[in-house]
Amino acid sequence: MRSCNEMPYHIALKMRIYPSHEQKTVIEKNAGAARFVYNRLVALNNERYTLKQDRCGSPYVNGRLSYLNTVLSSTKELINTIPFLDDKDIDSFVPCNAKRFYQSAWNNFKKIPASGKPSYQKKSNHVSYQTNAHYKTDAEGINDGNVRFVWPDRSRTPKFITLPKIGKIRFKASPEMLWRVLNHERYSRIGAVTISRDNCGDYYVSLQISGEYPFAEKLPTANSPVGIDMNLSNFYSDSDGTVIQNPKIRRSLEKKLKKLQRKLSRQMEADIIGYKTVGNKRYPIFKKPLEECVNYQKTRIKLARLNRQIERGRADFINVQAKDVIKNHDIIFTEDLKVKNLLKNHHLAGAISDVSWSGFFTCLSQKANMYGRTYVKVPAKDTTQTCNSCGYIMTGEHHIKLGVDEWKCPNCGTVHIRDINAAHNILDKGMSLIA
Repeated sequence: MRSCNEMPYHIALKMRIYPSHEQKTVIEKNAGAARFVYNRLVALNNERYTLKQDRCGSPYVNGRLSYLNTVLSSTKELINTIPFLDDKDIDSFVPCNAKRFYQSAWNNFKKIPASGKPSYQKKSNHVSYQTNAHYKTDAEGINDGNVRFVWPDRSRTPKFITLPKIGKIRFKASPEMLWRVLNHERYSRIGAVTISRDNCGDYYVSLQISGEYPFAEKLPTANSPVGIDMNLSNFYSDSDGTVIQNPKIRRSLEKKLKKLQRKLSRQMEADIIGYKTVGNKRYPIFKKPLEECVNYQKTRIKLARLNRQIERGRADFINVQAKDVIKNHDIIFTEDLKVKNLLKNHHLAGAISDVSWSGFFTCLSQKANMYGRTYVKVPAKDTTQTCNSCGYIMTGEHHIKLGVDEWKCPNCGTVHIRDINAAHNILDKGMSLIA
């Protein structure tokens, strides 16, 4: 069986799992080990950097630097410095993956300075760790490894999955996604396996699955390219004249959200008996740990569930709209928007975050690859300020300001609806790019 990287098709499957108390303990141990290894790497690297600045060249400094270089370069030496990793419940892939994430964080920092250098991971209510499925050389299908689906009757959908160190565990997944994976089970394999617990206390497993055959059939040809203009007054307008309204999911629940946030803040302040100063920072001193405050935890979970409701509602809306666009059009064009730069405008940041343009673009790209469509981003310059009829660009006193939904071209006299005109310009730009 070929490795995941050698297989041409990839898909992700996220499933809710229902662990027992013993299995929850195993998950906590592995997540804690992953966080500890990552933080140990950060600490060792910070120490190495500090010693390199000391140019005294003493034997102790040189010996310590040599030791740090050995530990940071060898996973085996790193594991030897952490005795509790010998626990039978700790997965052997956990420290290796933690080190890989640490190296990936440094690579991102070198390529994208705005991402920041690796820092300590704090303990929180959300925990996760990653392991890997492995197969023997003569394995033939997805269920021939240490991560496999289990069902007593092959005529029914599997209800259990076996995970390393955790064992057999019940799960719940989308029937459609599960069918896609198991439809070609003899020609696919599982790669990375991420086990997590969210802020609400629910547990999930995410599987990276690769296959020799596509997981979805290509859609029939629609012979219909489309340009899409994203905006805030509505979700998007396209060159066919379709306008999708913005659901404003967060704004609809904002009143309830603020009320819970204020309540949680009051409950935390009621538990503070003083402050201590460490360096230039002040830290609160609590009567007892917040994990033991029953009412605080009840409110925290309510708030976490409300945030999850907003996140899932937004994701579901984006998924439905992206699938509808992909189904009806062969080629899709959108503006290449720099969303991070747009979020610097504090008057519009909340609305832009709520509408989730980046999430929609990512979803379009993934579904285009899955269903054999073409998705192209075009430069955003002057798509709104250009008359689609004569090509005149609005500048100076004719510049179209935010909030103007309809305008008349001073050159040819054509009356335009702002968003529909921009969608036509995006379509024209895109067609010229791929011509």
